[in-house]
Formats: sequence, structure tokens, C-alpha cells
Amino acid sequence: MKTRMPRAPAGRVAGLLAAALLLGAYGPTAHAQEGTPPEGGQAIAAPATPEGTGATTAPTAGTTATGTTGTAATAQGQDVDISARIPTRAKTGQFWHLLAIYELHFNLVSDAYSANDVYSWYLLQAKFDVTKNNQLGVRFDMLQRYVADEGENGLFPSDLRFYYWRKFALPIPKFPIPGVASLYLTAPTSRESRSRGYVTRPTVTLSLAPSYGPLTLIVTGIYRYSFAKDAESAERSAPNERQSAGIQGQLIYQPVDWFSPSFLWQSWWAEPYPDREGHDQGWRGSTYYFEVALTFTLPMPKPWPGVDLSLAYAQGAPMLAGGIYRFAFAKRDQSELYFGLNLTY
Repeated sequence: MKTRMPRAPAGRVAGLLAAALLLGAYGPTAHAQEGTPPEGGQAIAAPATPEGTGATTAPTAGTTATGTTGTAATAQGQDVDISARIPTRAKTGQFWHLLAIYELHFNLVSDAYSANDVYSWYLLQAKFDVTKNNQLGVRFDMLQRYVADEGENGLFPSDLRFYYWRKFALPIPKFPIPGVASLYLTAPTSRESRSRGYVTRPTVTLSLAPSYGPLTLIVTGIYRYSFAKDAESAERSAPNERQSAGIQGQLIYQPVDWFSPSFLWQSWWAEPYPDREGHDQGWRGSTYYFEVALTFTLPMPKPWPGVDLSLAYAQGAPMLAGGIYRFAFAKRDQSELYFGLNLTY
């Protein structure tokens, strides 16, 4: 990532893309939470969240940014790529790379679910270079709420993820476009997966990152299929999610090495398993998530890990309400402010 490395258009873009896919996007803020878990929580009308990353594992179907889950949760649960907003570059000269993220989230307006007012999100990921363009990795993240029910400790782990990444470049004359394809499998360690009976949720992503001068655009497509023990869990009245798809775009502006403002948008659609009568549910959508972030890279001596600090405004919610598509850039009860700390080694 960019820390302690000279600026070079090709290298910078590759670093940004690697960072964006580091978490296997998908996820975040771009990140997630729990509520009714899944990955998330529950509350107002909730989106059908694909897997969860942050919270319990991120929001789940039927959860919303306010509900029991929270904006970041919504995004993470939907696989928002958190590292994408942090354009840090991993150190070279070693075959292993570590990423640690801490985020502190604040609801801009308190809702009926006080656990969403303030919460933290943690992520730890290890990545190993198999060859020059192929990597394997594992990721674990967890949500911490400071208001918990009796008998709970407020900690909600998400599903453990096992990754494979493949870097490539589109050979366009005078304008090569770097890209990354990834595949990850999940282990059912989240409350959402345990309660819904998910066995694993394989997810594939494909990202391209064209750049021009200080501007880089990262466009990612995501597809996930969920293998579940039953089409409908005993604890939930709604069918489990069978497959989902999303698209994410992030625009990063890097005028100098130490400062990178960015804008990220993500939309998701999902298809549940057939209901008890065998009726096909069809694709449903959509939910959206966006964030505006400012990222600062601290100058660290080589023996120390790279350090990035970020401040962001984020919002996520279902776009479809009452059969009508709705959207607002300043929906107070579904908006958050968060501070992030990224360490890369």
C-alpha cells in the first residue's frame, strides 16, 4: 500500500486495487454489524444482506442501518470492501502481509435500538503470496456493542473467510487496467449463519481499477451463493437467502502521498430460497450503501507497520420502501460517522 513507498502511477494504482480487494470486498466501510444477525441486526425494513462481515456478521436480511444493525453493519454485511477506502500499500520483500483495522462508529441520531448509538468493529487478515500474481488469505472480523442483553458480552464475530486472489491486467495499449479476481469460502462462525443454518457462502468478486493522474476508479462486481441446511430456518419465518449479487464503485483522489479523499457506493440484490409451498421468491432489491471518507497516511519508519487514519460519513438502507424506490443523501436515522485506524505490515 502506499506507506513508505515512492509514488508511481502504475504502482500506486496496483496498491489501491490490492487494498480494495484485500478484504475481499465484500465488505465496506465499508464494513458490518449484527442485529438479528447475520450478520446484522434487525429493525425497520431491512435489506437482504448477503453475508456479514462486521457485526455478528453484518446485517442480515431484514435489517437496516438503524435497526439492530447500523450503517456500517449494513455495508459490511453486504460485503462492502473496507480496505478499499484505505489506500495503503503492503510492504514489499516479504511473502506474508498482515492487516488490522479498528473502527469506532457513532449514530448521528439515536434510534430506538440504543446498541447502535456507539459500537466498534475489528478486523484481522493475513495474506500470503503463493506466486507473483496469486495469493491466499484468511480473515476474521468482529463487532462490539457497548449495550448488550443479559447474558451477552456484546461481542459478535462474523463468518471466518478463506480467500484466493488472482491479480491481472487488461493489456490495453498505453492504458493498461489492473484488476483482481477473488474467491472466498466462509465457515459458519457468526450468529446469523448458525441461526439460519448456513453451511458456507462462496463468493466471487471481479475488480478493475483504471486511473488517470491522481484519480483512481475501482469498480467491483460481486456474486454469492449460500448453501444452507434448510431453505428456511426454524428461528426465522422468512426463507434463507439463496444467492445475491452486488456492484460497488469507489473513486479515490490522491493529490499527495499522505492524503486520499474518496467516495464509495454499493448496491445489492438478493434471491431467497423457495418458500414452504415451493414458490419461487424471485430477486429482490435493492439496498444501498455509500460513504464519503478522508484518509490520512502517517509517515512511519520502516521497522514499524504502515498506519492510516480515516474519518467518514456513511449511510445504508433499503432503497425499496412500500413498493417505491426511495433514496436520501441525508437520512438522519440511517447515517453514521466513524473513525478508522488501519495497520499494515
